[in-house]
Amino acid sequence: LPGSTPSLGLPLRNRNNRKIAVAKVTGAVSVVVNGVAWALKDGESVSQSAKINTGRGASAVLLFSNGTIVQLGADTEIAIQEFLQAPVSATTSAVAAGAALSESHTTLALSKGEIVGTVTDLHAHLGSFFSVETPVGTAESSGGTFLISFRPTGQASFQLCALDREIGFAPPAKGNTVAGKRLVVPPGQEIAISVTVATKSI
Repeated sequence: LPGSTPSLGLPLRNRNNRKIAVAKVTGAVSVVVNGVAWALKDGESVSQSAKINTGRGASAVLLFSNGTIVQLGADTEIAIQEFLQAPVSATTSAVAAGAALSESHTTLALSKGEIVGTVTDLHAHLGSFFSVETPVGTAESSGGTFLISFRPTGQASFQLCALDREIGFAPPAKGNTVAGKRLVVPPGQEIAISVTVATKSI
């Protein structure tokens, strides 16, 4: 889980900060890296530390090198806090049945908006994880498709839908009505939370 010290079966120095391809950009989509901002276009790539903002009516698709796909809806702010992936073995020929080619660590931070993620089956037994942090809590997936929506206007609303596989959700340890208990959302179900939270733009 995020916050622990998992092993990818390889020394930390062998894990690479991998690129994320950008596809299907519609409307105004911008990215900020190290304080430098520009308009994002199809065919570009981003990596760890990038902050992406979609404007009104805009959208984009992020293609991760581990096979995961994340679709960004309109008026969405998200940061790539961490994306590391172990080198792919030369003996590995292709993704088998939707499984990732090698171990990876992915942490995204959603400040507002909506994303749909399709996560390839990760090597969770070796420490791989995919998590999305929000001001309301953290979603944790080891594979499957999910939707997360967070709207911080007024009484903030949060929605997490597990579309075809279960997904974990860990609220903050304090200041939340569900008292920080980790939940598991079964396939085809969702949780919805309305709460007052302090937010800041990324």
